[in-house]
Amino acid sequence: KIILLIVLIPCFCFSQREDSLTIGSICFSGLVKTKEWYLLRELRYKEGDKISFSDLEGIILLMNSDLRKTNLLTKIEITPLLDYNDKNEIHFQIYLQENWYVFPSLIAEIADRNFNVWWNEYNHALSRINLGLAIQHINLTGCNDEVALSYHFGYTKRAVAKYYRPAFNSKSRFGIGGALYYTEYKETPVTTVGNKQVFFKEGDKLLYTRREISLGFKYKRSNLWTFDIQFNHHRNSLDGELAEKFPDFFLNAETRQIYTQLSFSAQYFDLDHILKPTRGILAKWTITQTGIPVAEKYAYNSLFQTIKACHTMGRHLFLE
Repeated sequence: KIILLIVLIPCFCFSQREDSLTIGSICFSGLVKTKEWYLLRELRYKEGDKISFSDLEGIILLMNSDLRKTNLLTKIEITPLLDYNDKNEIHFQIYLQENWYVFPSLIAEIADRNFNVWWNEYNHALSRINLGLAIQHINLTGCNDEVALSYHFGYTKRAVAKYYRPAFNSKSRFGIGGALYYTEYKETPVTTVGNKQVFFKEGDKLLYTRREISLGFKYKRSNLWTFDIQFNHHRNSLDGELAEKFPDFFLNAETRQIYTQLSFSAQYFDLDHILKPTRGILAKWTITQTGIPVAEKYAYNSLFQTIKACHTMGRHLFLE
């Protein structure tokens, strides 16, 4: 019995030692634009972490999921390399192919509530179509920072400029973004009659102008939890004669509408992809305060919740 015990103890210790691994390095190849530090920041496993050999397959799937969620990559191949000679280390070699990051586009959209209204009530008039140009870069400096510019002309003039940066370095937990919006209307819906919008137009006279400035901050607590604070300031103006004819547009025949929105969001994101999830869950709660109490004339608040679950049913079938 004593001899058997002496034999089993080393075997048990050896088995435990073999199952326990330390991540020695995580190396990427194939990158052109994206920064390595940003991808390392997105992974839930870091160099120096202790893992079990028996969990290796699941860990590789989670690492693949973390990288897919960035929406920056079209191909991910993760190869684990075991080294038992020194410190029971495991090294991950990750080969990547990057996405196409620049998206120019042409804009063609109807100004009406839906296609049916435009086709039947306004005889599919081409003059009621907004045309425009837009360009979007979703990885401007290599850290998944997005810049977008667009300009609409035709029925409605609209200009948009926005930028968002999720991180500044590998240890950064904070992101920041901002946007500017400007829209001009020479024809605008002023009321509804018989459940239909009534539009008003007076030649080429500018009737309604909307301006908005947006500023946001994001805190990444972990790979699954993020918190956002969003600030939006709106300044809208209406033609004086139109305000007198339709006093309920801004209420009490006012020609200006100025208000502020402040929202706070908490999000748990464990989907394996932003656009095409095949597994995982998303939960998000957003509290919005529109109008500053006392300081602004009108104020109210709202709560919005989203819960999404995704599951793979078959090779080409996914439940969401």
